[in-house]
Amino acid sequence: MKRASGEGVLVSWALPHLTDREKVVQIMDPALEGQYSMKEVIQVAAIAAMCVQPETKEKSLLDEGF
Repeated sequence: MKRASGEGVLVSWALPHLTDREKVVQIMDPALEGQYSMKEVIQVAAIAAMCVQPETKEKSLLDEGF
């Protein structure tokens, strides 16, 4: 499947933010005004980071819905 133009650029930009506890807050919606659980933000970021990794066994399990 061919990627849409620019799709890889977004992944390249987001991945360092998703895998760094200090940087992840930089991509949070400012409208939330800090009203979120950092523990949950880190958990969701970890899942998102796994989803954009190159094909792995773990990603295949996510794609299959476990």
